[in-house]
Amino acid sequence: MNAKEKLQHCLERTPTIITVAGNIGLGKSTLAELISQDLEIPGSYELDNRVMNVDLLMRFIKAPFEEKAQHCYNLEVDLCNRRVDARRTRALRGQSFIEDRTPEEDPAVLHPHLANLGYLNREQYDDLQQLWKSQAGKTPRSGIMLLLHASAEVARAGIERRGREGELDAWQLERDLRPLKELYDVFPERVPQYGLHQGPIILIDREVTDTLNPQHRERIYRSIMEALGNKP
Repeated sequence: MNAKEKLQHCLERTPTIITVAGNIGLGKSTLAELISQDLEIPGSYELDNRVMNVDLLMRFIKAPFEEKAQHCYNLEVDLCNRRVDARRTRALRGQSFIEDRTPEEDPAVLHPHLANLGYLNREQYDDLQQLWKSQAGKTPRSGIMLLLHASAEVARAGIERRGREGELDAWQLERDLRPLKELYDVFPERVPQYGLHQGPIILIDREVTDTLNPQHRERIYRSIMEALGNKP
């Protein structure tokens, strides 16, 4: 029995939330979809869950700079509620599932970046941190986190390759992807602050790992089993 089959049996016995983190363009959704298929578990996807309130997003995008902070704050409060509701709703079904974005990325990575860009003031940033920390104990915790990491250049290449509308301008190499990469470098240290994850954090180097390759995914499953203390 290979690691994929053993992990599948493990997840059948013990309902577990698997969540994926990593910089924009590194393939979180693609990996989540492939793992969902391999392990025969449901996927919880940001776009399917309608996590993003498009009206609030457009108000933020269209607002002049001096008004962006309030619109950004309103958007991020709404995002927090929608993300944790999506996890709670799926967890109530009592089975393992995988998320294509881990909630902690908002307070630990995105909010510091938005603050550095001037889109959140200090008071708003602190309020959002407290909002996220208040979810501990009220929101189911993930048991396995897969953290994709690579250079900012690899992230930018992924964005260019998939060609989603608006992303090329929204996520620039120097302004966004390099600072975000630095925040993701220390992301594992910040995860415990929010009480939303209890379990291993598996680092996946996207510069040497082709998630489309089944043999590479088998190595990921082997790493998960080892982190869980099970012999693959």
